[in-house]
Amino acid sequence: MAVKRWWSKGPNVDSVSHSRNCMLFEELRFYAYSIVNREREQGTFQSFNRLLDAYAHDHNNFKRRGSKMNLSVPEVSAIVKSVARWTWDRYRGTNRCHRGAMGLDPSLPLQEKQRLSAQRTHESRQRATESRIRAAAKSLIQMRQKLTQAAIAAATRLSRQIVAKYSAIVEEVITESISNVIPMATTKSKNVNYGAHQISASRRADELDGAEIENCLKMSLTLSHLIIKLVTSYV
Repeated sequence: MAVKRWWSKGPNVDSVSHSRNCMLFEELRFYAYSIVNREREQGTFQSFNRLLDAYAHDHNNFKRRGSKMNLSVPEVSAIVKSVARWTWDRYRGTNRCHRGAMGLDPSLPLQEKQRLSAQRTHESRQRATESRIRAAAKSLIQMRQKLTQAAIAAATRLSRQIVAKYSAIVEEVITESISNVIPMATTKSKNVNYGAHQISASRRADELDGAEIENCLKMSLTLSHLIIKLVTSYV
């Protein structure tokens, strides 16, 4: 199957590689340009916004790209809001743009085009649902609430049965939350005269004294117990 590019000019992420926010913004805006005309004709601003939200969360994978952390949920939401509003209100494209969100080969039979279009619509809705569930799970964890199917269903306004089908997404969020727990120091303690003071974020593990390491271990256990509680409550 011959497929055209969605846009003549792709996002230039190399020029903004110093910033995760700029990289996601660059990728998201080009995706928005490719679907906005179709959504104006066949959808609504809300459906357009959901597609952008799903795309943004799917591409918020900077840890896999080599960065220390992904963007936070508020940061992603702010980028989506900015791109969605501007593109919907102002972007009109040019006559040089490829027509059709999928850029299918015009020689394909109509039945095949319809099948591919239906498949893409289903996948887009699925990504949007994944995005809503992922965002709700992260929000519940941040608020230290029980991570149950019922709680996620209430937050996303989806049925509990639908939430159950996306248990892998919830498990992914739980795993990410566990990986974000700061690794604790395991080196031997040092004897110092004054050991009770705040720990600077820039200090190395081998610079901590016994009292500081004990405090860190207590904090780690507290966070671990919280994550375990969230995991075991997800039914």
